[in-house]
Amino acid sequence: MKPFGFLAGVVALVAVVWTAGWLYVALQARGAIDQMALADGETSPRLNCGRLDISGFPFRFDLACVDATLVSGDTTAQMAELRASVLVYRPTHAVLSGRGPIDLEDAFTGSRSQLTFAGLEGSVRLNGWSLARASLVATELSLIDTTFEARTVGTAAEAQAHLIDRPEARDATAGTTTLGAYVQLQGVDAPGVEIAGGEAVLEADLANVPDDVRRFAEPGILPAWQASGGELVLTTLKGTAGERSVEASGTLGLDAEGRIEGQVQLGSRGIAELIEPLLPRELGAMILGTRAEDGSYRQQLNARGGVLFSGFVPLTSLPPVF
Repeated sequence: MKPFGFLAGVVALVAVVWTAGWLYVALQARGAIDQMALADGETSPRLNCGRLDISGFPFRFDLACVDATLVSGDTTAQMAELRASVLVYRPTHAVLSGRGPIDLEDAFTGSRSQLTFAGLEGSVRLNGWSLARASLVATELSLIDTTFEARTVGTAAEAQAHLIDRPEARDATAGTTTLGAYVQLQGVDAPGVEIAGGEAVLEADLANVPDDVRRFAEPGILPAWQASGGELVLTTLKGTAGERSVEASGTLGLDAEGRIEGQVQLGSRGIAELIEPLLPRELGAMILGTRAEDGSYRQQLNARGGVLFSGFVPLTSLPPVF
């Protein structure tokens, strides 16, 4: 009986320690989310949960933020439920899911919209405290303008977005890395601009971002990114719908005052004719360029000093982002 009693004691001790450890981590997670509710919503986003549930004992941590509200600047987003699940033995990998709709409101313009979807799933994987990969996939999306009355702006069969670390670009001394971004939309319909069965792809690099995810929520993240030489390198942005197409590439960054600077090469086919009823011909030409013999349009847009230029002609002012 003595060996059995000793073994039972060990099992009981392990169970107590495991339970205490699980409860400690659960309390830390709740505290971190509660801390996000105290943010000002300007320098860092503010997240409020109408109800926060933490379950999954003993081998998982399942976090459910019910009636979630996210405030960032003038934009407020409300979502029915956001869930995250982490296995105890794989603490650097989280599986995400959401339940819609997502209601969006812009306090500056007064506009309101709603994003509905059939499914929303994602995952986040870390390498230590560095982001290794983040992915999000949504199906059967519909964007509805609800400012005055419900009006469908557009739909998409599927949307996916990915952020992937570029280990070869990591600067351990500066504490920065580069994240590759990939976004794809399929089956896009937007009756208001005569788009049916459209597709869009974005490939870009976010250079010199922090290599520690804990710094992403810090106040002053954008000024720090600018000071480290942060850039958005737009490798390609291409959208097609039938015979219409638009593509862009270029590099954008921020100056010391938080104003967007850089240049973008813009090419299109069939877009000038689409926007002609909406914009004066001269303005359309400044944005898209002049028509070439093959029917395409090309233009270079420049941003500097808080102004967007077409060549040397100012088009509009650009507000600083910090």
